[in-house]
Amino acid sequence: MRVEVLGGLERRRRWSQDDKARIVEETLAPGAKVT
Repeated sequence: MRVEVLGGLERRRRWSQDDKARIVEETLAPGAKVT
């Protein structure tokens, strides 16, 4: 698991399409909890 701390003025994450696909894929894993 990766934790990202955002600081400064910019507080919105910018996800690439590959990152978005990976995140969705991780939610489909058995026992995954999405919050």
